[in-house]
Amino acid sequence: GGLLWLVLGAGLAFDAFKDMETMRSVYVFVILVGCITPLMLSQVFMMVPFLVWLHVYCPKEPTPSANVPKIDDLFSNGLAWAEHFALLAAIGLGEAGFAFKNVDLIRASGVSLFLAAAAHAANTALMLRHVSRPDARWTSSPPADASSAPPPDLPHSA
Repeated sequence: GGLLWLVLGAGLAFDAFKDMETMRSVYVFVILVGCITPLMLSQVFMMVPFLVWLHVYCPKEPTPSANVPKIDDLFSNGLAWAEHFALLAAIGLGEAGFAFKNVDLIRASGVSLFLAAAAHAANTALMLRHVSRPDARWTSSPPADASSAPPPDLPHSA
């Protein structure tokens, strides 16, 4: 998205395109959907899992036997890839739709963008569910080590 935005911007600045109005539409679409949208989605995708992990699973005292998840365990990789490919399709379809003034391509881009947003929302919901329902795999305490257990009480002889 960023490279295409740069090329279109240079082309518009140096009058390299015949139909300036159409290319301006493509340029604005590339800025909004090809650059700003992925930037915002990626920032949310980086911050939310970390904050959930920090709030729910971060050990209060550092111990070598702490059973905590990796940040990758908090979301679905499949949904993340679906969002990625739907967003790529939306960018390509939208650029072509605006460049060729094809309403059907612009509609298909909107559907693809909606699918990307739905996948992002579903993945965010999967991450946030850990706040209200922590996963039992990581909330149960690790098994006690026999060497660290206190000695049993011995009967006193009188």
